[in-house]
Amino acid sequence: MKNLYFKIVLIFITLLVFSCENGKKEKEIVEDELLDYNGYFTIYNRTLGGSQADTLFIVNGKGTLDWKTDDGLIANIYNQEIDKHWAHKLILEKGILEIKILKDSSIIVGGTPNNEILGNLNRKKEVLRLASHKIFHYNYKGLSEADSIKIAKENSIKTLENSKKWRKLQLDLALESEELAGLTYVPFNLKYFEMNELKTLIDNYSAFEDNPSYKSLKRFYEGAKRTAIGAQAPEFSLPNIRGKKISLSDKKGKIVLLDFWASWCIPCRKEIPHLKKIHKKYKDRGFETVSISTDKKELDWRNAVKEEAMPWDQLLDNENDASKKYHIISIPQLFILDENGFIIGRNVRGKSLEKKMEELFPE
Repeated sequence: MKNLYFKIVLIFITLLVFSCENGKKEKEIVEDELLDYNGYFTIYNRTLGGSQADTLFIVNGKGTLDWKTDDGLIANIYNQEIDKHWAHKLILEKGILEIKILKDSSIIVGGTPNNEILGNLNRKKEVLRLASHKIFHYNYKGLSEADSIKIAKENSIKTLENSKKWRKLQLDLALESEELAGLTYVPFNLKYFEMNELKTLIDNYSAFEDNPSYKSLKRFYEGAKRTAIGAQAPEFSLPNIRGKKISLSDKKGKIVLLDFWASWCIPCRKEIPHLKKIHKKYKDRGFETVSISTDKKELDWRNAVKEEAMPWDQLLDNENDASKKYHIISIPQLFILDENGFIIGRNVRGKSLEKKMEELFPE
């Protein structure tokens, strides 16, 4: 009787394990539910609007393309009917490239090893994209003006949060991978990496040194290194408003605030009243401000300088000489240099600038 009991238990456990394993297998082989869609996707070489590499025809929500060469280039796929607001990454590598359109309009790439990695990222990204798409098309009909404003603000915050989550997914993939798929999102997020992370990326993707994305990464890293905290600030010589050449070396012995700006840059001009306040407070204590305009049209620069009435050196860098040396990719951009010309602060604005100045000039 005892043996019979154990046999029954053993059979039950065996059936249970088999059932679980079979359930797992069934779950694993469940296919994506595809959108009933037929149409073309355009493949652009590297950038949307760039050179068209090929087209891929979708039949019943799925399409494949036999790519014959190992280009290793990062392309974009785009279809206005499915989503006119987004282009999706695809790597042109040898093998069968695959695109799926799921029932919720999610666009998933796959087929080759690197595109499978991107496909896994797509599944996470598409949740955020579709949520933002829903917010974008939110129907405000029938709502009061107050409710519309309130919901619009809430939706704006949600969209921003989704953007941050999406960026983090890209950064995490870039830092965790050593495959081409990981390099895919590096060029578009360079300014979000810390210096030590940029060095990690340089090392991780050294096998792709001939790839355009890796070359962009390397150029950015070299520029960031030139203007990192502790680096010697690059020398420059630029004309001031009267045409006289002013060099950085002329300012040696003083704490210097370099302000890269332009007449058309609204955030730059909003910062000017604050810079005037800083300048007035510290100008007699061994401190100088130098504004460097990136305006292409000299007249625009001269008019803006006159309007803003900034009482310090105004220099024009319309040939991008100083901008290239200082790795300026966006403005406003501020640098603080010590008495010997070493960079001791960068991208400090508002309250952070005031705090830095208080550290440098304690009462």
